[in-house]
Amino acid sequence: MSNNTTKISILLPTRGRTQQLFNSINSLIVNADEPGSIEWLFGFDSDDTETYQWFETNVIPMIEESGGVFTCLQFQPLGYERLNEYVNALAAQAEGNWFVFWNDDAVMETTGLFKTTIPVDNAVTPDTNPLNEPDHKPVTVAVCYRDWE
Repeated sequence: MSNNTTKISILLPTRGRTQQLFNSINSLIVNADEPGSIEWLFGFDSDDTETYQWFETNVIPMIEESGGVFTCLQFQPLGYERLNEYVNALAAQAEGNWFVFWNDDAVMETTGLFKTTIPVDNAVTPDTNPLNEPDHKPVTVAVCYRDWE
C-alpha cells in the first residue's frame, strides 16, 4: 500500500526481535526529513505470530502517526541463508523511487539521511552524501534507485 508521496521504500524482514524492531523504525521516523514519504514493507514468518501481534499493537500506530504507509507479507520460514528471497518479494511490492534494505536491529543516528528532494544525479556524490562527513558514523545499507518505469 503506497501513497502519492512515497519516495523511499524500506524493505525489512523481521523475526522475533520486537524491541529492536521498534527502536529501529522509530530511529528512521525521528531522523527522516519527510517520514510521510516512507513506504514500509515488512516480511514476517508465518510461525512467528508473537512478533506480528506485537507489531500490530506497537509499531503500526507509530507508522500511521508519521504519515507513512506499510505493507506486511507473510512467508513460510526461509531462514537467514535465504534472506534474499524475503527481500526480493518485498521489493516486488515496493512503489518507492528508492529501495533501502534495512535490518530490524539497525538504528539510524544521522538526521536528514533520507532527504527525498536530492536529485538522483547528485544523490551519491561526496557533496550530498552525509556519510562522508566526519561527524557521521558509517552505516551499511543497500540502496537501489528504481528507474525502470
